[in-house]
Amino acid sequence: MVWKTQWYVENFGKSVWAEDKLSMAGGSRMLYKIIGILIIFFCLIYAFGMLQGCLEGTIGQVMPGLKK
Repeated sequence: MVWKTQWYVENFGKSVWAEDKLSMAGGSRMLYKIIGILIIFFCLIYAFGMLQGCLEGTIGQVMPGLKK
């Protein structure tokens, strides 16, 4: 998704929101790249077994009733 962004733009189209809010030409491409980087980040955290700790440290602080 980060590497072949043009393919995503051609097949899924441009995002009007991204074009307006990211204030640059190619805002849709930037949005697809950001989504791809977030997917990679969360997959790496999951693969190394750190997902539970990260969720407890971030969302667990806001919603303490969710902790086991």
